[in-house]
Amino acid sequence: MNFEWFVSLGLLACGSLLLSERRLKAARLDAKQQVDESFGEARSSAEKEVAKPDWSVIIPARDEADNLAVLLPLLAKQTVPPIEIIVVDDGSKDGTAETAAAYPGVTVITAGELPHGWRGKNWACSRGAETARGSRLLFLDADTRPAEGFLAAAWNACGPGICLTIQPWHVTGSLREQLSAFLNSAVLAGSGRFIAGRWPDEQKLNKNRPRRLEQVQGESSAPASIKEREGRRSRWGLQMLGRVRAQRLPGAFGPCLACDRMDYEAVGGHASVRGEVLDHDRLARRFFEQGMMSRAMLGGRLLKFRMYSSGWGEMTSGWAKSIALGAGGSPLPALLLMILWISGLAGAAVGIGTELVQLLRELSQGGPANGAALAPSALPSMHTAHDAIALSDMPAASTPLGMQTALDAIALPNMLTAFSASMLLYILAALAAWKVWRHAGSFGWIAALFYPLPLIYFIVVFIYSLYRSYIRRRVSWKGRDLDVA
Repeated sequence: MNFEWFVSLGLLACGSLLLSERRLKAARLDAKQQVDESFGEARSSAEKEVAKPDWSVIIPARDEADNLAVLLPLLAKQTVPPIEIIVVDDGSKDGTAETAAAYPGVTVITAGELPHGWRGKNWACSRGAETARGSRLLFLDADTRPAEGFLAAAWNACGPGICLTIQPWHVTGSLREQLSAFLNSAVLAGSGRFIAGRWPDEQKLNKNRPRRLEQVQGESSAPASIKEREGRRSRWGLQMLGRVRAQRLPGAFGPCLACDRMDYEAVGGHASVRGEVLDHDRLARRFFEQGMMSRAMLGGRLLKFRMYSSGWGEMTSGWAKSIALGAGGSPLPALLLMILWISGLAGAAVGIGTELVQLLRELSQGGPANGAALAPSALPSMHTAHDAIALSDMPAASTPLGMQTALDAIALPNMLTAFSASMLLYILAALAAWKVWRHAGSFGWIAALFYPLPLIYFIVVFIYSLYRSYIRRRVSWKGRDLDVA
């Protein structure tokens, strides 16, 4: 094992720092649900009645008829049903509106013409929020698959002063979709939420955040001079939050966002991020800048999705739309650790490939003495290491036959040792990839053993996304050309 082997091992260890197992497990929505249920037994019936959930579920939909046929029945089976489900038809051509209208309790509205400066999803979400009646809003992508207890768990994780975003667990239905493994991992890693020991606990972040300005101004019991002074301090605190602390804020997830209705209106809603491609990540940042908590969780068994099931074109353009933009907004420590981890994975794959080629080449040439075993008496004596080195530098034609045979006998065991070391590193790399993938989706051992294939796809898509996002400055999605300049 040479120096390069230990360097690659160190790079692979960056993955454990980037995506801490403890933080990934703690962030699962179903894990939080179990904790809430244990405490919930002590709540009185009066407290439960006061906290009766009244979700308004808003689903922006553009050509999502097939997905809605799966999603809407699942929402109807919730243990805590929403008071309304609003599907916003955003110029669909596949019968999305008709499909949604066929389900009882579903309100279908038309997004209408897209105003200048708006993104389609942002406009559809904004239109849905205008119609909603619930005290809390939940914006949900049409390709998600909620379990029966999802809305109940989301209600407990959300609340006044909290913006909750959830990354669903990716269900893959084909070998092609297994290639998305590293792209899904990059979403988790790029958020910066799961770096070992990097970010303070949410409770501490919530405790130290300044009070919202409207709360301070609403304290009628305080004298006017105190309220004015507190208002100035709050404004100053919010400005500092936007300029300094927002830069260290971890990212958020796009498929699902939940919040209090009054908080949503206070931050300006989707109108405040109308031109953003990474809409919910930027909207969650708006909540934080206004002194509220931005909480990001993993769906686990409570919220799943199947992304880009139609084919290669949809999968590639879907990832290319946002993966480079997301990396550009990642916290610097997360971005650096991601680069180091990917480098370690690539190094392990290149190392095993190189050693395998050399070993096969040696074996194809017959190995030492054409594979015959060498007796000790057949080997000429080499009294010093200097003699062996000197002979290894001699041309094959001028090397004594016995000496050449001896060098071949030494070379093959060395190759086997190097190959074994590279194989060990490769297995460790595959294990490291799988440990991350299992939190992101149904990416199994077979994909992990052949992880160079998803890694190559990730690199190709990322380079393509860089070109579309930062050179061409335009990305495409569902028939729309989006300007990201």
